[in-house]
Amino acid sequence: MSAPARAIRRRTKRGIASFFGRLLGGMSRGRPLEGDPKTILVLRIDERVGNVLLTTPLLAALRAAFPNARIDALLAASKRTLVEDTVKVIAFEKRDLFRRPWAFVAQMWSLRRRAYDVVIDASHWHHFSSTSALLLAWTAGKVRIIHERGDAAHFATHPIAPPQGVEPEIRTKLRLLAPLTTTAPTPSMSTPLGRTGPAADRMTAWIAVNATPPSTASNPSTAPTSASAPNPSTAATAAESAASTHASTPANAPRSRNAPNPANGPLATSAPNPSSAATASESAASTHASIPANAPRPSNAPNPSNARALLVGLAPGARKPDHRVDPTVFARLGRHARRLGATPIVLWGPGEEPLARQVAEAGEALMAPPTDLEELAALMRQCAVVVTNDTGPMHLAVACGAPTIALFLRAEPGRWGHTEPPNFVLACDELDPDRIVDAAARALEERLTRPHAP
Repeated sequence: MSAPARAIRRRTKRGIASFFGRLLGGMSRGRPLEGDPKTILVLRIDERVGNVLLTTPLLAALRAAFPNARIDALLAASKRTLVEDTVKVIAFEKRDLFRRPWAFVAQMWSLRRRAYDVVIDASHWHHFSSTSALLLAWTAGKVRIIHERGDAAHFATHPIAPPQGVEPEIRTKLRLLAPLTTTAPTPSMSTPLGRTGPAADRMTAWIAVNATPPSTASNPSTAPTSASAPNPSTAATAAESAASTHASTPANAPRSRNAPNPANGPLATSAPNPSSAATASESAASTHASIPANAPRPSNAPNPSNARALLVGLAPGARKPDHRVDPTVFARLGRHARRLGATPIVLWGPGEEPLARQVAEAGEALMAPPTDLEELAALMRQCAVVVTNDTGPMHLAVACGAPTIALFLRAEPGRWGHTEPPNFVLACDELDPDRIVDAAARALEERLTRPHAP
């Protein structure tokens, strides 16, 4: 579909939504609450893993403020497992309107009959979601809360003004609590995914068989130089839901500014350019000189006599190609993790296997088996550190409690990043690969040599 056709389609869809929003909003003007709400519904129906996880602090704050209330969350059916330990999830499948219209209509009437005291549309404040706004108006909740943008006021009783400057997304979501006159500490993202169960057991077993123990990892002569083959028993369990964590990269997708030129061949395994040390020290006080390939393991690195492998997850992919830093950055960080006595593991999703294999081979890292979303979470929970681009797996790693080093390109780290310890955010737009490695390696050393309690 051409760009003008898409624009016409968006305007038409928004016009229809606005008409029905005015109609439904006028039919249900809202009513004041008497006391605390007894029933609450939160709407977050998009398919992005990160967006759902960014809503979990809002759900936790509601649970803390109203422990006796029934709190439901209308979520995309494929993402229900992300929050099932916090609230009751109502699975939503927009395509059912055409595939199973009778079931869709039945679900809509069920939502309306519940007559929620409070309904919150937690979709993005910067982008108007006509589907989510229509659902908000349709519920006829006494109090209907939404981020103020576009025609939002026609659907809600309480539109909430967006932030005036850069603000962490979690804090912006908590703004939606304002009409409820409740204050709560800012909870962290969380998810039960991969904590226990068969997926966690499978990943624990895979690590036990495949992960190089620290005593071997610290010895360059025994470190592997290529990725290990995936475990067939695990590969067979990989599910389609992994597609939501990493999307395949189109063949004609634009190459990121920091991406290597394919004409230069496969990822280099040589040591960093010594001339980059001078520029690295200028970039930030926290950076250090480039790390030679034969650098000794620091004296305060993890003790290689420990029985259990210390794992570093490397996630070089991203749904948006222009959010991917140069893959050689991940390969060099993998080799540095080896020198620190850790075992690097490359995490990947559908369409990313060639990229993951390149990084694994150049970075002396293991290649994780194919995983579904729950298995990916289970692997991340086993990692001492996860290094990732700005993408859904970044949010998943943080929600799983893994110390995360996030590399940001063409995005707002102040909004989407997680800067609370032990996490680390690096804005890479103005940095070349050498300087990115310098800063990220320093952060990696700090987290491996002074591990944080889980």
